[in-house]
Amino acid sequence: MQTSVIAENQSFVLRKVTVDDAPFILELTNEKGWLNYIGNRHINNIQDAENYIVEGPLQSYEQYGFGLYLLQRKQTQQALGLCGLLKRPYLDAPDIGFAISQAYYRQGLAYTASSLLLDNLSAITPISQLLARSKVIYASARQSNTASVSLLLKLGFREHSHLVLESDFEDLLLFEKALWSKNSSDESI
Repeated sequence: MQTSVIAENQSFVLRKVTVDDAPFILELTNEKGWLNYIGNRHINNIQDAENYIVEGPLQSYEQYGFGLYLLQRKQTQQALGLCGLLKRPYLDAPDIGFAISQAYYRQGLAYTASSLLLDNLSAITPISQLLARSKVIYASARQSNTASVSLLLKLGFREHSHLVLESDFEDLLLFEKALWSKNSSDESI
């Protein structure tokens, strides 16, 4: 596995985002789904997309050892979306996030990417250390984003609480997923 590859299966790869991904990030962050459910990041050109990558995923990798990763097809290297872990100042454990390009909706890619990430958490050393303490991972979604809410439930998350953020116009549902088996003495994730 290359150092930038976080997880892979026969068909897909999750890898670290690079500045070379700016054209895809520009497109993704201006799609209706992103704007409606994640929000306008004011990424209007390639330079804005490069800045977003540097100040977002790249900074997160450096500071926390994890961040958002690019989902791509293994054979064609076609970028499909983002999936990864975010450190939120208001949460005591990482938050999983995902966004799939509209061109690939309804193909199960958000589930595939999220499952791939969750199945490989122990390979991300800073995350495995953090999760060994918290034993949970969070996810959040707008109540109106029924597709994401359904996906989180399918992934085994359970509704934990509601969040109201000062910068937000809508309550977020906060979900939580336990990362250990209560019937096992194995404390690893």
